[in-house]
Amino acid sequence: MKLYEISEEISELESRFENPDLTEAERASAVELYFEKEKDLEKKLEGWVCVLANKNSFLKVLTDKEKEIKRKKEIIKNNIAAFKQQLLYFMEKHGRLKEQFGDLKVSVIDSPPSTIIDDEKLLPGRYAQFIPEQITWDKNSIKRDIKAGEKVPGAHLETHKILRIK
Repeated sequence: MKLYEISEEISELESRFENPDLTEAERASAVELYFEKEKDLEKKLEGWVCVLANKNSFLKVLTDKEKEIKRKKEIIKNNIAAFKQQLLYFMEKHGRLKEQFGDLKVSVIDSPPSTIIDDEKLLPGRYAQFIPEQITWDKNSIKRDIKAGEKVPGAHLETHKILRIK
C-alpha cells in the first residue's frame, strides 16, 4: 500500500471517531483497524527514511568522488603545463623549433598578442567597460587599435613563445 493511501485511511478512521452514532462494536473495530494502519504507516515511514538515508549516503560518495576527480584533474593540468614549459625551454635552447615525431608535430611559435595594461590611469575612457562596482577595460578594442597603428597610452601588445602540438 502507498503512503498516501495509508494516510487517507487513517484520516477516514479518525473522522469516524467523531461520529456519535457509532456502536461500541463499530468503535472497537475502528480502533483496532486504526492501530493496524498506524503500524503500516510506521513501517512505510521507516522504509522512506531508509531510502533517504541510502540516497544521502550515495550523494556523499558521489560528492567525495567528484572532489577527488577535480583534484586529480587539477594535478594533471599542472603536469601538462609544466611539461609544456620544459619542452618549450629545451626546444628553444637547442634551436629545435619544429619537430615531427610520427604523426605528432610540435613547433615553437609566437603567441597571438596579449594586451597588457601598463597604467589604467593613462588609458582613454573609450576603452572602459563599466560594470557595477567595478571598471574593466576592453582589451580586444585596445588590441585592435594598437594593431591598426594607434598609440594607446597605458597599454601595449606583448607576445611570448607557446608550444603547438598537432
